[in-house]
Amino acid sequence: MVDDVAFSVSAGPPPGPLAGLVPGPRSENLVTNGDFEQSPAQGVVPVGWTETSGTFHSNTYATTTILVPPGGGLGLATLLDFGVNSATQVLDVTPFATAIDAGREGFDLSALLGGGFDARVTATFNSAGGGTLGCVSIGPSTSPATTGLTPFVVSAGGSGGSPLLVPTSAKHCTGRY
Repeated sequence: MVDDVAFSVSAGPPPGPLAGLVPGPRSENLVTNGDFEQSPAQGVVPVGWTETSGTFHSNTYATTTILVPPGGGLGLATLLDFGVNSATQVLDVTPFATAIDAGREGFDLSALLGGGFDARVTATFNSAGGGTLGCVSIGPSTSPATTGLTPFVVSAGGSGGSPLLVPTSAKHCTGRY
């Protein structure tokens, strides 16, 4: 199960005396409906996502035995056949092309992952021609799959420490859950 999927890019650190001390400005979340609150009904493919294999559905915490994690909201996404399901969303990073091509555009990838069912979120960076330039995964969730009440685990990539950089020449990022 997944909730609050987020991908944002950040310009490199500002020049001058603050370089390396503070991160650059961050974009808004580029994932459409990453919190699964826009989904029209339980049991349908969430708005903004494309089901690529198996069964990927929107759901509500109220109809599951999953505890609502801090920041979890009302909706979440569930996979009905663990290990064979996936959904994707293509994110346009061309507005950040100048900084990306200069090798100074960082990014953050985060999600609330739960259930201990090998839930992962992957960001694959693609060139304009569709070639793969790089890939980053977060997860799986670290909670044991012993009960439906398993709390979610926040996983993140690129936030804190050394920033992860968007590969130069990247024009799109395909998010996959």
